[in-house]
Amino acid sequence: MIVGNKIWWYYCGCNHGHATDSEPTGSIGLAIWRLDGFVSINVNKYPGSLTTKPLKFSVRSLVINYSTSAAGNIRIELQDENGAPLPGYALEDCRVICGDEIEQAVQWKGHADESNLAACIAR
Repeated sequence: MIVGNKIWWYYCGCNHGHATDSEPTGSIGLAIWRLDGFVSINVNKYPGSLTTKPLKFSVRSLVINYSTSAAGNIRIELQDENGAPLPGYALEDCRVICGDEIEQAVQWKGHADESNLAACIAR
């Protein structure tokens, strides 16, 4: 069952086997995990980076699914095919992202709206 941005899965267990004379006992449990949270990148306390393979897309904004620790954060840089930052989309231009969200639009300083993002990436 989906509740908000979490998946709730109820399960039961029992200690009764096939070859036992004991009275069976059991219980019901609940497992909860983030929606779409099956694959992740986990890091330690030291800064790191992740580079994806080249992506081609035509969108008005870049939306990410993320969860950071209280001390952690994410910043994203868009690069050209040679690894150089796109003007206005460098790491230092990205607004710091922290928390736990399923759909968070990435924002860069100086870009009130990302409607030109697809045109910038298409260059």
